[in-house]
Amino acid sequence: MVRSRRMRPLVEIARNRELEAGRRLGVVQRRLEEAQAQLDELKRYRDEYAARLRGGASLTARELGEFRVFLQKLELAIEQQGKRVEEEALRLRQSRQTWLQRHQRTSALDKVLENYRDEERKEMQRREQRESDDRGRRGKADVSE
Repeated sequence: MVRSRRMRPLVEIARNRELEAGRRLGVVQRRLEEAQAQLDELKRYRDEYAARLRGGASLTARELGEFRVFLQKLELAIEQQGKRVEEEALRLRQSRQTWLQRHQRTSALDKVLENYRDEERKEMQRREQRESDDRGRRGKADVSE
């Protein structure tokens, strides 16, 4: 079996792994975008409530205390969501690195496969040329006899 034929399954496996890494990268990217959107929404929500508090709305002491507790809970949620965003960003970097490694491997194997095919084509051309030369020599030998 020629080398290029033996190499093809390896290239396909590498290509499939690269595609799968690309799919995972897309999933992680979407999760990061969703986490960031949630964080932005929480911050916007907090800012609106803080503006109401500063706006001088007439609140009883109890309402004011509840409002502050609510804002503290929002701050905690923002902090936790910020950590989630950081974790997703780390996963994204890792997924991107994995995809890049798989892409480089696929590219390298593609190059090796193409080199094998080039060598095989050149060998076939040399073989055909030898056969043509041999036929030509036999034809001349038959004519001179």
